[in-house]
Amino acid sequence: MIETFDAHPAFKGYRVDTDSLRAELIELGGTVTRLEVPDRDGTFGDVLLGCPTIADYTDPHPHFNCLVGRYANRMADARFTLDGVTHDLDANIPPHHLHGGRDGFGTRRWTGCSA
Repeated sequence: MIETFDAHPAFKGYRVDTDSLRAELIELGGTVTRLEVPDRDGTFGDVLLGCPTIADYTDPHPHFNCLVGRYANRMADARFTLDGVTHDLDANIPPHHLHGGRDGFGTRRWTGCSA
């Protein structure tokens, strides 16, 4: 079962509930905010390192459990060289580039649908 909920004034949340997992995601960055799976006794527990409230995912953005891209992690000095060509990137954490920059996937709004 998938249902939506008002996670934040600016975006929706999605709940997924099956026999084998329960998850909550928000549109901001396609972020997974809760992931529960059963232990060997069948008791569900949250296995995700995350923030205590939805607001904690917004500003400053911690990049926990979100879609990261186009590049994950830090690109030193906000540039890289490929096939002899140097490419300059957004220095969003000066002087470096982190997690796709200011317009990385983790900062975009992702909407869900049933498939």
